[in-house]
Amino acid sequence: MHQRYDRPLYPEPVFDLIVFAYCLTMINPGWERAVDAALRDLCPGGRLAVVDFHDTPFAGFRRWMGVNHVRMDGHLLPSLDARCQPVARTVHQAYGGGWRYFVFIGQTPGG
Repeated sequence: MHQRYDRPLYPEPVFDLIVFAYCLTMINPGWERAVDAALRDLCPGGRLAVVDFHDTPFAGFRRWMGVNHVRMDGHLLPSLDARCQPVARTVHQAYGGGWRYFVFIGQTPGG
């Protein structure tokens, strides 16, 4: 199946785990709808796992990544924290501090 993920896939939640790997920073606009749809597709107590770019201290690199459709301004992690209960949350440096990425696992209520 190929389609936009801007609404739940099924009428009732059916998944225990949904993973987004290095894609949310490239969904601009619309990443909020993708996350909200995923959370509605998760069963009570289900988990949302995300690994993605976080930020960079270098404006030139941020602009270059933007040309390549990647938003790197630290916007995802606070939004994920607000949307579901964090179970695991880490931020890591990459390429000698050239940029950072994060790993997030959140849980929906219940279960």
